[in-house]
Amino acid sequence: MNNGKYVLVIPANFRKAYPILKSIYKIGFKNIAAFYKWRSPVFSRYVNKRYFIADPYLNERRYIVDVTSIINRDHPIMIIPVGFIR
Repeated sequence: MNNGKYVLVIPANFRKAYPILKSIYKIGFKNIAAFYKWRSPVFSRYVNKRYFIADPYLNERRYIVDVTSIINRDHPIMIIPVGFIR
C-alpha cells in the first residue's frame, strides 16, 4: 500500500478529473485536488486534501505561485494535469 504518498490532480474542476481521482484512490494513493472554482468533485470521498487556487484564465502568475506552493507543502510524487489551459 502507498500510504502517505500523494498525487496532485490539477485543476480538478473538469468532469474528467473525477474518474482520475477515483482510480488513484483505489490503487492506494492519496489525492490532492486543486480547484479554481468550487465544483462537485470537491466533495468527493476520493479527495484527501483540497486547495483553492487562482483561476489560470484570469491570473496566470498567481496560478503558478499557488501550484508551486502546494508542491512545496505536500511533496506529491506525481502531478496529473487535467484539461487544457491556453
